[in-house]
Amino acid sequence: MAVESCLSRLTELLGDRLLFGSTTVQLNESTFNGSLIALYFVPLGDEIASIDDQALRDLYKTVNENEKKLDIIQICYPDTIDDRKCFDELTKSVPWHTVLYEYVEKRIRLRHKYRVENAEHLLILNDNHLEKVHTRNGLKLLSCEKSFPWTDLWNEKICREALKLTSNEANDTIYGLYFSAHWCPPCKAFIPQLIHAYDKIRKRINFEIIFVSSDRYYIKTINYYKIINVLYHMLIIINILLNVYMINIHIRNRRM
Repeated sequence: MAVESCLSRLTELLGDRLLFGSTTVQLNESTFNGSLIALYFVPLGDEIASIDDQALRDLYKTVNENEKKLDIIQICYPDTIDDRKCFDELTKSVPWHTVLYEYVEKRIRLRHKYRVENAEHLLILNDNHLEKVHTRNGLKLLSCEKSFPWTDLWNEKICREALKLTSNEANDTIYGLYFSAHWCPPCKAFIPQLIHAYDKIRKRINFEIIFVSSDRYYIKTINYYKIINVLYHMLIIINILLNVYMINIHIRNRRM
């Protein structure tokens, strides 16, 4: 991306100025200098918030020790109220940039653009143009002590380690991705409907479902997958029994 268009995009999203400590600085082409950009969303509540961001400060200091690799932009978005005193308290000593309080529309738009829920703290790691999101789970990865950068934990690594399908297998088969998790009641309630639809579709075309777990822990994923398999085979047995029952009724009716 050209420098001019990159700067134009950043300005549109963040504004032409940013807060750095207690100083307002101009946003220009050298502000971020090609480093990854993490958007740090912090809610403004009824009272002055007290957040423990020491781990994030330590990360910021460590990764930028020899060369600037990470820029953090804090967005203090209105939650219950848009309180200036709370904003000042949250931003006065941070070592990174902050979207200005005066740019309330941009703060709100950024919140909506990145789908930040009420009272949610998020650290969203992006590329240096804010065009590609590498992960929305920066704070979780930080708490799990995952090594930075986190970009190699996701898209490319997952694709490299994924099951490879040969051209013969993939050509005439349609694949559906089913994102689900054991902690999601609606997901569990949906499984019987999904199984019913799966069987109906497979009678007409080559169709497979790939289960993609949203669980954090391996054991939870395996247990949930077992539940899905059990439900699938139970429903098959029920369908067979129903078919046998209907055939018997039909035979009895004919004899009568």
